[in-house]
Amino acid sequence: MSTAPGGRELFVYWRLRSAQDLEPALDAVRRAQAALCQQHDGLSARLFERADSGGLTTVMEVYARADGVSHDLQATIESSMSRATAPFLDGQRHVEWFRAR
Repeated sequence: MSTAPGGRELFVYWRLRSAQDLEPALDAVRRAQAALCQQHDGLSARLFERADSGGLTTVMEVYARADGVSHDLQATIESSMSRATAPFLDGQRHVEWFRAR
C-alpha cells in the first residue's frame, strides 16, 4: 500500500515477556489488527518480529492509511492493541509515528 506524502504512519514496538508466548502473542495481535482494519476503512496493519540478544523478542506493529493515521485513530489503535498485548509484555509499548515523504 502506498501512503500519500504527508500521511502519518504509526510504529509500535514492545518486548515479548517469554519465548513461549511468541505464537499466542502473534495470534492475538493478528486478530486485533484484523478487527481494527475491518472497522476502519483503508487501514492496513503489518507485524514484524526481531530476535534480540539474550533470547528476547521485540515485536513491531505498523499502521498506515492513505490519508494518514489521525490522532483519533491512533488513540483507538493504542487502546485496542494495549488490551491485546497486555498478557505478553515485558515492559511498555513504545509508540512513534513518522510522516511519509
